[in-house]
Amino acid sequence: MNFKVLYLTGLFTAGLSISASTAVAGGKIETSCSDDVKIACKTKDPEILNFRKEQIKKLYNGLIYPGPIEIMKDPAKANDIFQEGFVKGRVTPVGSFTDFNGVVEYFYALAANPQNHVFDIKFTSVLADEDQASVTVDLAFCENTNTDCEGMTSYQKKKDTLTEIGYFVFNKQNKITFFDVVIPNLSEAKDAKNPIEKAGRIAGICAFLTVGHIDPITGEQKKGGTCTEYFDSRDDFGSNAKFLVIPGAAFVNCVAFMSSIPFGSYARANSNSFTCRQTHALLTPLRPEYHCAHTAFDGGGKCIDFPYETYYEPIEAAPGHGH
Repeated sequence: MNFKVLYLTGLFTAGLSISASTAVAGGKIETSCSDDVKIACKTKDPEILNFRKEQIKKLYNGLIYPGPIEIMKDPAKANDIFQEGFVKGRVTPVGSFTDFNGVVEYFYALAANPQNHVFDIKFTSVLADEDQASVTVDLAFCENTNTDCEGMTSYQKKKDTLTEIGYFVFNKQNKITFFDVVIPNLSEAKDAKNPIEKAGRIAGICAFLTVGHIDPITGEQKKGGTCTEYFDSRDDFGSNAKFLVIPGAAFVNCVAFMSSIPFGSYARANSNSFTCRQTHALLTPLRPEYHCAHTAFDGGGKCIDFPYETYYEPIEAAPGHGH
């Protein structure tokens, strides 16, 4: 989740296409609950509650590299954790994820992003009661260029660690249908500290979107950006662009556009800002037809300014957008 990038490499080219299933994830089930996969299932059975806690541990242990790459190669491997077709949730301050694809991309793709990856986790607590399981877990990240992650100093490991605190709701099939997670102090950990760092991040993201990237699975150099067509003409920037748009100069236009909007902060990553677009850019190799719009001029329903009160509204997809 360290998004400090001078030149981003690509993510994963595998697509995600999963249909809904009523298959049980495993373990004992609460027979009094509805078979409807959308309905939460309350239980006091200790065996079921323990299984759900193990589901949470399985999810987070699966974020340790190279686990995320294996999931992105075969998303069906996440079907026994998340309820395909109906799972949705929120990660504050990153945003909401309203379908199976978006949920899988958040947990797994951002755990093995173009610059670093999760190499260790530590559970502070995992609790379960009725239809929910809660977790507090630390995720330690390591730069992809570091060949000795285990040899990091205690200070460096702490500096590159993020914490997730939240709860997950389960159905009768013992799969997650909803989650609400918070990453505390994300802005303190990951915000750019000075103008030079900000300029470097903008240049790196725009190179990724419009110039080229490296496929981390094959190591192959890819020519062309993931979203070049969203930055290469005047029509891409509306009628009130505050900068000169040069037809065919996608990288230059991208840098000009990203520099014209608020840089933003990870205190509110779901906003009309460069910071929001930086996060979504990491996902563009997965499904450019969805994520490129989020990096572009109008924010695609994701990188827009949300009123404060929307935090308390039901989590739904933006009109015309999958997640």
